[in-house]
Amino acid sequence: MKVDITIEDNVIVFGSGTIAANCIRYLREK
Repeated sequence: MKVDITIEDNVIVFGSGTIAANCIRYLREK
């Protein structure tokens, strides 16, 4: 992983990853 990422990019990346993980988890439970 690169370390030269801005805080905003980190928030976007982690936020998107969390949303994607939640969607996958939600679809698997259905």
